[in-house]
Amino acid sequence: MANQDAWGKGVFALPEGVTELEDSAFEGWENLQTVILPSSLRKIGPRAFLFCQRLREIVIPEGVTEIGNFAFGCCSILEKIVLPAGLRETGICAFEHCEKLREIFISEGVPRIGPFAFNDCVSLEKLTLPGTLREIGASAFAHCERLRELVVPEGVVKIGDMAFSGCKSLERVSLPDTLRELGARAFGECRSLKTAELPAAWCGRRERIAALKRACLPHRVFVYRQKENRRQQGRVL
Repeated sequence: MANQDAWGKGVFALPEGVTELEDSAFEGWENLQTVILPSSLRKIGPRAFLFCQRLREIVIPEGVTEIGNFAFGCCSILEKIVLPAGLRETGICAFEHCEKLREIFISEGVPRIGPFAFNDCVSLEKLTLPGTLREIGASAFAHCERLRELVVPEGVVKIGDMAFSGCKSLERVSLPDTLRELGARAFGECRSLKTAELPAAWCGRRERIAALKRACLPHRVFVYRQKENRRQQGRVL
């Protein structure tokens, strides 16, 4: 455990041997600034650090396989997070409303990002996704208003409804050839989007993006165009 002097500085250390943080373990702790988690930790329960609004720094150990719903929600000054390779999935709203979160690094090995996981992280500028990723949940990165570029790696087969909606600074998107399902309004209200590199095996729903100026389309993709409010028949490239 953290000694009294460390706790006076907002530092809390959990001892080795602890494998699980229970639901709401630190929820609402006003003085908490830094948490040192043991390498033995395997699970972070739902709401474990919810509303820890002074939490600046936390390193999630490599052995963690589960992060519960709302685990780090509303940690309003948390700036960077690294998700470990052993993580199976982020819970619903796991990092929602982390307003100062600027960088997210998701390690190789993570297969799925849960719904609303990083919703409303309005300061997010850098996002690194792993090649092991297969699915991005609904609204997972919605309203990440400073994100300018997105590269979805090969291997991703599904992007959920509204996954990146409201990313109003997003200018460039690259989607993989492995993509088989693109949810409704996955890029809705992305008004700055100018370039989209689309997958060869396109199976998603057609998205209307008013600001789109350039699309890099693969060979023999059927293209629909709209001009002067009259739909013209598409053509095969």
